[in-house]
Amino acid sequence: MKPVKKWLLPVLTCLVVTGAAALPAWISQIRDERQFGQVQTLTAHPEASASPALEERTLPDRMALYAKQRFSSKPILSFRDSVNADDPEGQEQAQAAQELLIEAGILPEWLFEPFDGAEFSRLLLWDPAEGSAARDPSAFWDVEWTYYAAKEWRKSVHVTLDTETGLPIELFVNDTELDQWLSPKAWDFNQLIERFFELLGVETESEGFGYDSGQVQSYAVTGTALFYEISWDDTSFSIMLNIAP
Repeated sequence: MKPVKKWLLPVLTCLVVTGAAALPAWISQIRDERQFGQVQTLTAHPEASASPALEERTLPDRMALYAKQRFSSKPILSFRDSVNADDPEGQEQAQAAQELLIEAGILPEWLFEPFDGAEFSRLLLWDPAEGSAARDPSAFWDVEWTYYAAKEWRKSVHVTLDTETGLPIELFVNDTELDQWLSPKAWDFNQLIERFFELLGVETESEGFGYDSGQVQSYAVTGTALFYEISWDDTSFSIMLNIAP
C-alpha cells in the first residue's frame, strides 16, 4: 500500500468540514422554502375566500331589477338587442310563452289564431350597486303578436318573460272584441288575474281601486317592494310590474 501524500489529508479534511458547514445551510434553505410555500398556500386560501361569492338572483330579484330600470331614480345599465323574426331562440321563447299562457288558462287559444308569427327583442340589465361589472346580466324577452284586419278590428298580445324561468312578468292585451270573451267587471277577469299570479308563483294582496281613463287595481307582492297595477277598459287590459320608491 502506497503511503498517502502528506498534502492529501489536509485537503480531504478541509472538504469534509466545508461540506458539513454548507449542508445545514442547504437543508435550512430547503426547509425555509417549504415553510414559505406552505405559508403561501395557507394564506392564499383565506384571501380567496375573503371575497364572498355572489348570490344567485331569485325571480323576485330579477323582477325588482326589471321594475327599477323604468321607475327607479338609481341608474340601471341596460342593453336591448333586437332579434330577427327567424331567430330560433326568439321563436322558441314565443312558442313557449304562447303555450304557457294557454295552458294556465290566462288567454284562450283561439286568440292567437289570427297572428302570423311574433316580434321579439331581448333586454339585458345590470345593477351597478351589486358591485361587480363582470356579473352576468338579468335577461328578459319581450314578445309581441299583432294583427290588424281593419282600423276597427285589431288584436295584439305583448308579454315580457323572465329568461331564466320562462315565466311572464308582464302582460298586455288589446282586442276590439274583448268584451265578447272577457268582461273586465266580471268574475272571470278576477280569475285571469289570479291565474297569472299563481303561474308566477307569488303571493299578492289587493291594495284597492283607482280610476284613470278606465279602472285600475293594485296588488302588492308579499314580502317585496314590488306591486302590480292591473288596468283595463272596453278593449284592452294590462298587468304591469312596478316597484315602490
